[in-house]
Amino acid sequence: MDLIQMMKGELDMMRVLIVEDDSRFRASLAATLSDEYVVHSVSSGRAAVEFLAKYCVDVILLDMRMDEGDGFFVLGRLGNLAMTPKVLVISGLDDIGKVTKAMRLGAHDYLVKPVSLATLKGSLRHLVGMDAHHRTSGVRRELMTASA
Repeated sequence: MDLIQMMKGELDMMRVLIVEDDSRFRASLAATLSDEYVVHSVSSGRAAVEFLAKYCVDVILLDMRMDEGDGFFVLGRLGNLAMTPKVLVISGLDDIGKVTKAMRLGAHDYLVKPVSLATLKGSLRHLVGMDAHHRTSGVRRELMTASA
């Protein structure tokens, strides 16, 4: 495969941003997901907000408890983006009040650590499938509008 084909393949892949302060867990997630997704990772909420100001992603895997901007800090700033990514929270916080707040702020799913890779991948595929369905529906609407 030449470089152009490889780059086109990456453009077709969904982009995931991992926001996790535990460097080993972050690296493990990145290695696990990099065969199916284009993966970026940062270690804090502030770094995530700075990254998202420059680059678009389809899904964010978001830890809630971090120094330099927690998950709520990130969720509170997603409304300012041109393209709002889906958010999958992966957190050690198992508190119904925190879960409810995260969901109200835009999280699409909330998994409590420790989480199995099978559960994580299933939830991520569900979010990606939601996005693919939304994109397909939008294209269909545009085609129907154009032909009318």
